[in-house]
Amino acid sequence: MPDRNHYNTIIIGAGPAGLTVVHQFDKFQAYEHAIEEARSNSKVNFILDSTITAFHGNESITSVDIKNLKSGESHEFKTDGAYSI
Repeated sequence: MPDRNHYNTIIIGAGPAGLTVVHQFDKFQAYEHAIEEARSNSKVNFILDSTITAFHGNESITSVDIKNLKSGESHEFKTDGAYSI
């Protein structure tokens, strides 16, 4: 992936700026200052209490299904890629 700033990419776990972080809990085990720095960055989005249930696409990932673990609701999230950490 040449330039992450031009892609809508999802991270499963935790990740750097310019990405959406999907995390299964409402809290992180990382250093608090690192989480606060990520939260203050407008390019970092968090989807908490959730998990990925499906990946979609033919030659590359085009979207994922995200299920909220508390409500049970699912939705499709369009993305240009995914990393599992």
